[in-house]
Amino acid sequence: DAIQVNSFANRKSGKTKKVMSEEMEVVYADQSSRKVPIVWHGAMAYQSKKPAKLVVTVLPKDTDPKAWLEANWCADEIAKKSWIVAAVAESDNFPVADQPFLMAHPFGHMLSLFNIAADQWSLEGVGDACTAAQKVACEGMPGRLAGLILRNPTKAVTNANSNRFATYVLADA
Repeated sequence: DAIQVNSFANRKSGKTKKVMSEEMEVVYADQSSRKVPIVWHGAMAYQSKKPAKLVVTVLPKDTDPKAWLEANWCADEIAKKSWIVAAVAESDNFPVADQPFLMAHPFGHMLSLFNIAADQWSLEGVGDACTAAQKVACEGMPGRLAGLILRNPTKAVTNANSNRFATYVLADA
């Protein structure tokens, strides 16, 4: 707790109250790197002295992360006020299904901007990206995630690690 408190005691955090688009650097298995777009919104009630909850969403290829974030997480009053939310789309530069460890970069990026509670990380997959999110959750972060959110999954993927975090499945009627 002391390390968490002291790391944000005198550091400015990311902006809140508006959606921010920027690029983060990701490093691939072959040690090469590229810039990948990430979009995020800081909780309106965020205070840097108090750890916040974080939800990172991985979206299918060719999805606009900013439009998606604004239409979904920012449209929800509780999420907009209380949670740090971020979105990144799968792409040729962000092949999460093939290199699940890449998902650590969006989490790390958000941790560099905000005081995030170590036990309050959630990962969301949307549509076709649910498969990648399940793979990341089960293989790359099973001991780290508080929850996995699957929004309109196209198929189920489970393994021995699936019971290590809460999983929520949301489907449009």
